[in-house]
Amino acid sequence: MKYTTTLLSTFVLLLFSSFFNPIFAQNASMQGVVVDGSGEGLIGAYVYVDGTSYNAVTDIDGKYSITGIAVGTYNFTISYVGYDDMVVPITFSEGEKKEKTFTLNFSGVVLGTVEVTAQLKGQMSSINDQLNSNMIKNVVSAERIQELPDANVAETMSRLPGVSVQRVGGEGNKVVVRGLAPKYTKVMIEGVSVASSGADRSTDVSTISPYALDGIELMKAITADQDANFVGGSINFKLRSAKSGLHGSVIAQGGYNGLSNSLSDYLFVGSASNRFFSDKLGLYLQGNIENRNRSSNDQGASYDIRELSGGVREIHTTTLKLSDIYRKVARQGGTVVLDYKYSKNGTIFFKNFYSRGNTKLNRYNEYYDLSNSSRDHNYETRKEEYDTRSYSNILSLEHRAGKWLIESNLSNSSSTRDVPVNFGFVFAQKNAVDAEVLNMILPPTDLVKFTNVNDTITYLETIDEISGITKETQQALTLDLKYDYSISPKIGGFLKFGGKFKYKKRGYDKTQYTGRLRLNSGQNAKDAILKAYPEMQDIVPLGTTSLPFALFADTEFDHGNFLDNEYTLGAVGESDLLENVIEIIKSNVQEAEFQTYGLHDYYSRREDYSGNEKLFAGYAMTELNFG
Repeated sequence: MKYTTTLLSTFVLLLFSSFFNPIFAQNASMQGVVVDGSGEGLIGAYVYVDGTSYNAVTDIDGKYSITGIAVGTYNFTISYVGYDDMVVPITFSEGEKKEKTFTLNFSGVVLGTVEVTAQLKGQMSSINDQLNSNMIKNVVSAERIQELPDANVAETMSRLPGVSVQRVGGEGNKVVVRGLAPKYTKVMIEGVSVASSGADRSTDVSTISPYALDGIELMKAITADQDANFVGGSINFKLRSAKSGLHGSVIAQGGYNGLSNSLSDYLFVGSASNRFFSDKLGLYLQGNIENRNRSSNDQGASYDIRELSGGVREIHTTTLKLSDIYRKVARQGGTVVLDYKYSKNGTIFFKNFYSRGNTKLNRYNEYYDLSNSSRDHNYETRKEEYDTRSYSNILSLEHRAGKWLIESNLSNSSSTRDVPVNFGFVFAQKNAVDAEVLNMILPPTDLVKFTNVNDTITYLETIDEISGITKETQQALTLDLKYDYSISPKIGGFLKFGGKFKYKKRGYDKTQYTGRLRLNSGQNAKDAILKAYPEMQDIVPLGTTSLPFALFADTEFDHGNFLDNEYTLGAVGESDLLENVIEIIKSNVQEAEFQTYGLHDYYSRREDYSGNEKLFAGYAMTELNFG
């Protein structure tokens, strides 16, 4: 059994390096690869000699390396969940360097003449990776990702213990680890931080295609060689790379949305890879395009708890909000991975990832407000668009020189979230809810029975328009050096030290216009609207101080079976018409009528920021293994 202790101590590192160096120089070493029957490398396989510190865990390509082996003959065990263990006696002479390839045979459950595999091969890799990790870690393999056609990687992550997701339109977009807000979860691609896209510094992962990934790692503990800027957990997305030979795949999916009765959902994914120049140079290409209808019917309510005599409490409904949301999501993405094996001990990688997600919404809200004496019924029409773009470029080096492993990364990443359109119109009817309801205990479903909605006395109340952009860019350079040592056959480990430099720039700029077109405000703008649409003057004349909802309503709009016909919704504002109305108002508001429609300086500036940070960091650590 192996006992591992991690000590963050430069002193111990230097002491071991200097004192035991003469011992190291005479020892032998062994490296190679662990493969299955098809010749494919097995990630997370454990190569060890029982009762000693001679051990290694294979990397993503199935490679291992063990140094500091004393002269003698040892029985090496190669273990991998789902495969039969292999025990191989190997003799080492002084300073000998061996290369060994171990081929493991798959084990299954045998029922008569029928063999049933116990686990998928890909998931076995994940299980082995978790078992042999020295930290709290969960892994999802590429095969597992492909087996479950989740909409995006957030949905895939939700299958892991301790993980949940925040959803929009029934689809996950941000990951929650240990119940903490998404901003406390660090997201990485190939160990490089992804620039965050949210105003709260969280990262939207819904734009990341699961088909470009070779695996997902979730780490819930930290070691000295990791960034210390997460509390919940750290997610690392591993990109695919080229395997030997020409490979290609095409995935096509279509879907039907019952809520909107449409067949507009589709997904196309294509990939190709090959290796050239005697497998030294690898090229992997992947692209995806997706369109989803994520419309939804939502209901929300708020309540007031009233304290009565005798400790009695009554719960009263104060607001009811019904939302019919038409949401269309379009995504595109691509991955280009180049790797060059310049020697059997070294590889250079150049990995590039791009993703874009565009969401367009028409949001039709209808709500009842009992929180004030006017007992309002409101129609609200909103039109919104959100565009998120991100990319990462990673140049990395992996090189083994004897007992040394050298790893270095140079990376650049950027994320932008643009809100080009987000406006809303509110139309209000006063005293639409019976006064007796104020003292009644009613569930939200019964509240609508005590209303008298009349569109002819519903008037344009307020307007708002919001635009904004969040952008973050970061560049980083890292260097990690690892030295394997063996003090004796029963005591060994590694020394590891390194450093990092990172420069990050981040900013958020928001602009908000607001307006009130109530009685005695914005008359010039109101008349301009009526002049632009002469047919409106058949309903109200020029000089009208309140514009009725009927001027802007689409009375033939079909809400379908909204919440299974539990509620009945009324007309909606025509979003395209209202978008034109905003431009008319902007052109006809007098300078003195800024309250009618104008820039809200406070709302526009209070959340704006721009800044940068420079990070210099270093670490030193050692791990001791007692056999």
